[in-house]
Order: sequence, then structure tokens, then C-alpha cells
Amino acid sequence: MSPEAEASAPDWLIRRGSSARPALKEKVVAIYEAFLKGDDPSIGNPNFWDEFFLLKVNVDYLTVALSSLSEAQLLAIKDSINNIFVHAIDAMLDEYPTRQIHAMETLHTLLRNIFAKKFHNFSFDVINVLTGLDQADATFRTLVAAIDDRLLTGESAQVRGAALQLTITIVTGSDNISQNSVLNDYFMIHDVFDSLTKIMTDFTTHQLAFDAAVLLTLLCNYNKYESNNPYLNRLAKLDDQNVITSAAHIVSRASQDCRKIYMETRQDADTTPGSIRVLSYLTGAVWGQTSKPLDEAGLRRQVFLLLLYEFAYANEKFVDHLGSSLAKAATSGNGPSRQGLVTSATNLYSASTIPPESQQSEGEENSLTACALIDFVSFASYLFQNNHDTKSAIYSKLSLLILTCLTENSGLCGQMLDDNLAVKVRLCRQKPPYLPNIMDQPRPLACAILDVVVTFMRHNLSKKLQADSYAYSLGIVERIICQSRGLKVRLPYHWNELWLAVMTVVQFVARQESTLQSHTGIAGLILQIFAMLNLAITYGDTFLPDPASYDNLYYEVVRNAEYLTTLNRIATRELNSDTPPPSPFRNPSLRNITRSPAGSPRNSMSSIFVSALQAKQGVPMSASDFRNIEAIINHMLPKIEQYGGKAASLTSQDIVTIIRANYDTLELVSLDGVDSYMRYDGAGVYVEQAFFRGLVRIVAADFREMGR
Repeated sequence: MSPEAEASAPDWLIRRGSSARPALKEKVVAIYEAFLKGDDPSIGNPNFWDEFFLLKVNVDYLTVALSSLSEAQLLAIKDSINNIFVHAIDAMLDEYPTRQIHAMETLHTLLRNIFAKKFHNFSFDVINVLTGLDQADATFRTLVAAIDDRLLTGESAQVRGAALQLTITIVTGSDNISQNSVLNDYFMIHDVFDSLTKIMTDFTTHQLAFDAAVLLTLLCNYNKYESNNPYLNRLAKLDDQNVITSAAHIVSRASQDCRKIYMETRQDADTTPGSIRVLSYLTGAVWGQTSKPLDEAGLRRQVFLLLLYEFAYANEKFVDHLGSSLAKAATSGNGPSRQGLVTSATNLYSASTIPPESQQSEGEENSLTACALIDFVSFASYLFQNNHDTKSAIYSKLSLLILTCLTENSGLCGQMLDDNLAVKVRLCRQKPPYLPNIMDQPRPLACAILDVVVTFMRHNLSKKLQADSYAYSLGIVERIICQSRGLKVRLPYHWNELWLAVMTVVQFVARQESTLQSHTGIAGLILQIFAMLNLAITYGDTFLPDPASYDNLYYEVVRNAEYLTTLNRIATRELNSDTPPPSPFRNPSLRNITRSPAGSPRNSMSSIFVSALQAKQGVPMSASDFRNIEAIINHMLPKIEQYGGKAASLTSQDIVTIIRANYDTLELVSLDGVDSYMRYDGAGVYVEQAFFRGLVRIVAADFREMGR
């Protein structure tokens, strides 16, 4: 046979066939062929299975062979598949690691390809192919117990890695993991929590930590709304500092790696020549920059966001760790120095990137694990400016939910507001309009979070408006303001950028009224806008750093009076069957607003869940959501006209001067509960279960593809 022919021969052919001699195949391939024809080559050979699992698995051949079989053909040879499946489980517990690994690789390949089939009755047929109906329960219990044993006590990282990959294949066999009950139910009966957390903390399996952690959080989401999930319960009670530190490290490294992918697609404005920045702003395109297509495969690592969400929502110790790590980063100087730190390891968590504990100084440990919060906030800013499809929209919303959980934790938020814990955070500046370039100045982390929220508001306006995500972004602002007021902190932030961003959203919704009128969540978004403005108007003098920030808030309310009134009309129409009130530009009194019924939720209705529920139940909109905004408009506009003309003919400084001169005569009403918010309840009746089910499907699919 010629060298060219040899080179083109399939891997499973040792020699191609010819007229003079038959093809020579690998021994393991010949055995596969026999089983897949319905034969049993083990008959008469008592040592067959011991020898078979010493042979290296030919994954390519087995994949091609199984893929070529139809569902009916697989059912026809189910006895052969049963035979391989049961003996592979036995071999997992063999004393020799080689047999263990080959057995698990065989099971992984079998299951991956069988799960890909479209059986008429999926669960019934899969069970029939793998074990037969009579033996299913005992066999699956034995399999999960064997997996747990290999995960926990495997004598090498290779053995534990093979067990981990097999578990991932089983759990993500279907994108909808909650419907993949063929085997996943058995992971609820025999949980592998301890085995996965052991992999996360064992230095010899550092390269497996990411997979183990994400798998753990996927198991936390198995039927989480329908049953008592043992993984969720154990995660909430977890107090092992080594596991918590490992989870934070995983979040930090994954944030850096995903951010790097976005950074490579387009340069940030602070690294671009000034003339190009001008052209960029005018044309909306970045000229003269080197860029490359987005690494979609690399961005599958964004599955780490589910890990961060579950830990941040369920585990107080993890949130405490984030706070203490932020304090260490700020006081040691690690936080500021990390804005340029990006790793480029081929393996996301290769052992070579983590110094052995015995050789690791305290400073090195901090640089690796102390800044998960900083790295996540930095990554989120890049994600929000590159939110271009359904998947990135879902991950963006999840990031906002994470920030919601973190900012409503009073202890952590207090640290994020502390000027003594100032850090530098690299924020995305790829697309105009740009935020002020002050990345080289240490600031309380809450300032960077507000910048990230502003980034989301500015860069995600479209006719397919993510109304719920915008409501969450405003809720984050609301939480930071409430925490600032409670702690008597005047946050040194460029508040006018926030007021401008909020009013950009106001203008967009008002101008797109006809397009968005049937959009679900618009009423909830409007109520959240009013809630945040009410909070800032009522208590701005207690948390804003200077009078100018307060003046600018009033200026933006007056400047956008017509748009705000349009929003009030939209929300009233959506939530109230009564005739909506007229515009104040036609009737400045605006007194005929339907009052909210006694006992209704607080005026701001800060949770989008409550807003949606009220809309469904037909509860009318509370007038208090717009009353003080209306008062400012009706009080200030006549004063401006008295000054000498329409607001458009005056400079902004003229209008601010008029506003400042008329504070004393402005009468605002007291709004109950304006300085509080409804806590996010991820497990409550208002949770967006459809969103999380869709999210878990995406995470499962991405996670499965990462392992191919």
C-alpha cells in the first residue's frame, strides 16, 4: 500500500484491504463490529471482558458506527448494548486504573451517541437500549455509586477526570436537564456533592475544578422548582472555606478569560489614537483597529455565570468571602494592578498556571483568588457592550441578577461603598458614548457597578427591548442608593452620567410607544424608572456628593418632562382600565390619576416579578409613582417660562439656576416605602422560572460542547 493510501486510511484500519489480502483492523474495532452486528464475541471466553477493557477505546470509530445506526437498529441490538453497558460498569470498579478509564470512556461514548438519537419514547427506549427494563433501577444505582467512588477515590487525575466527563455526559444528555430523568434522578438519590467539591479543592485536580464546579451548579438546577433539590440545600449550608475560595478563583479566572476574548475583537477607546476616536463617535465604527471574529467556542466559558449566581444567591459564606477578598485586594494593592491582567493559557485551569501551595506566597494567593468580584464587574462591562444575540442577552440578564443579589447584601454593599476600599477596575470602552476614562483612579467598587449599569442602559436599546433586564439594572441603582443612604455615604460618582442614561431609556420607550405597546414588561420597567427617580428626588440630598448632582437630576426631569409624562400614560393604560390622564403640557394640573388601592405593594414595585403579577391581575397603577415627578414638572416649567421663554431657548446653566432658585417653593408629597425595595427572591413564587429553564438549557448545551 502506498504512503498516500496509508495516510488516508481511517484510524481504525491498520491496513487497507486489497484483492490479495483483507483489511487489517484494530482488535477493538473488530470487537465493536461484532457487537454492533448483534453477535456476542465474549461467549466461550471467560477472560474476554478483562482483556477488552485493557484495549484502548477507539472513540472515533465507535462514534461513527453508533451515529450510522438508526433508532430502530439500536433497539434491535439492545442485548449487545446491554452487555457492554453492564460490564463497563463492573470494570469501573476494577483494581486497575487502565480498565477503569477505558470503561468510563466506553460508557461516555455510548451514552453521548445514544442520547443524541430521537427515539419515539425517549426515556423508555433509552432505558431499554442501555439495560433493559427489568434491570434498570439496580444498574443505574450501581453506575452512579461507581461514578461517585471514582470521582472521590480515583487514584489519579486521569481516572477522576474520566469519571467527571462521564457524569457531564449523563447530566447534559438533554439540554433540558430536568427532562433527562433517565439517569439524573439517580444523582438526586445518591448525591455526588462531596466528590465534586473535593475535586474543586484538591491540588492534583486543579485542571478539573472548573468542570466540577459548573457540573455542581447544573445539578443544583435539576427540578429545582418541582422538588427538594439536595444540592441546593447543601450549597446553602456550605461553610468549607477551601471550596468557597476555589469557587471564587474559578469565577475570577473565567471572568478574565472571557473578557480577553471580547478585548481581542476590538480595542478599547483609551488605546486608540484620538483622531480615530472622533471618527468612531461620528460613524459608530472603529477605524484602524486590529480585530478578529468573536471566539464563540471560547465564550462557552460564560457558563461560569450560573456558578456565580448560585453561590451568590444561596451561600452567605461565599458573599462574605467576596467582601473580605475585596478588602484584601484594596489594602494590598492587588485590585488596582489587575486591570491589565489577562491569562492566555490553552487550558482554562491548567495546573501550570497555579503555583503549588507549598511555594505560594500570601501575595500570590491574593493575586489569584482575591478579586473575583472585581474581575466579574470588569467582564460584565464587556458583555454588556457585546450583547448581540439571544445567548448573550440571557447571560447579560443573569449578570444583572448576580449584581442584584450582591448589591442588596448590606454587608458586602457597605464594603463596595467604602472609600477606604477603593480599587481600579478596567471597564469596556469599545463603543461610544464612552464613560469618563478614570480607570486609573481607585474608586469604591459601587462606582464601577454603576458604570456597568450605565453601560447596559446605553448599549442595549432596541425594538426587541429587554424590558425585564432594564428593570433589574434600575433596581441595582435603587439598592446602591438605599444602602448609601442607610450608611450615610455620599458616593463620589459622576451621577449626571447615570441621570443621562436613565433619560435615554425614558426617551427611547416614549418614542417607541407604538412598537413597544404590546411588549411584556414595559409597565414594570416604567414603574421601576419612577421608583428610582422618586428615591433620588426624595433623598438625593442625603447620598449625592454635591448640590450640582442634585441640580442635574432636576434639570433632566424638567428637560424630559414630555417623555416622562408619556411613560406615565403608557403605564396607566397598561395597568388601569380607566381613561389615561392628559398630558401636563395640555393640562398642567394633572389631578385625575387613579389612586392605588389600600394594601397594594409599595409604590415603587421594584421587583419586575411583582409588576408582572399586578399587570396580570389588573391592579391599577399607583399614582404615587408619578406624583412628585409631576409636581416638579408643573412647578418648574412655569418658572422657566416666566424667566423669559421656552426651555429650549435657555442654556442648561440658565435652567439649573432657575431650578435652584425655586426649591424652597416646591412641595413634594411623602411617599411611603420609597427608600426600601422588595428583596430578590430566586426561589419564590415570583421567580422567572421560564427564564431560568431557558438559561439552564443554554448552559447545558455550552457545557456539553466544551467537553467534546
